[in-house]
Amino acid sequence: MRSLTLSVLFASWCASAGAETAFCAGSVTVAGGDPALRAETCGFVDKALKGLASCSLVLDRPIRVNIVETMREGCVGLYHCGEDQIELVAPAYAEQERSTESPFRHLSPEDFFASVVTHELAHAAYDAAGCPFETCPVTDEYVAYAMQVRSLSPEQIAAFEDAGGIDRRVSREEFSQIFLMMNPNAFAARVWAHFSQRPDGCAYLAQIVSWDIVFDTERP
Repeated sequence: MRSLTLSVLFASWCASAGAETAFCAGSVTVAGGDPALRAETCGFVDKALKGLASCSLVLDRPIRVNIVETMREGCVGLYHCGEDQIELVAPAYAEQERSTESPFRHLSPEDFFASVVTHELAHAAYDAAGCPFETCPVTDEYVAYAMQVRSLSPEQIAAFEDAGGIDRRVSREEFSQIFLMMNPNAFAARVWAHFSQRPDGCAYLAQIVSWDIVFDTERP
């Protein structure tokens, strides 16, 4: 996520310059953690990039991923807008930050970490597309959550949907920055319900990337 106080969120320091680095697919590098975690993260990066590319989100520049032990409370991942850097809390430490009310609560620590990798890489890919206003936090998080849930297995998606508890049609007008900030867990559940109800979710996302669809409005 970007600079909003949400459930998968925000801090601003990088791993030390001397940290060992793994080189992953798509010009993504991973620093921090132990060698096994860096290698595992590269595997998650490769899968995430393929999934994003299959749905109109292409990462076209180098990104550095820094694995850390802590961020601010409640945060497990952050894409630094405009800086081409991502921070991720290692799975062993991220568990204590995962809300018991999160619709992702059924995931194992490793699967949750992999889904956060996808979420943050989606932010990075969307960042290149930009938005027609100064910032587009609602659209940005819509894209990231949609891709995060889409990256899960069918069984995990079914569990996410059960946890989200949405059994109705969701309209585009139900998304706002206030809702995003007040209840990010419900926002994530509503994003997936709305996205999965589109006749072609990836075609819908392509319209978002090309600015034909924007969930945000210009502020006065």
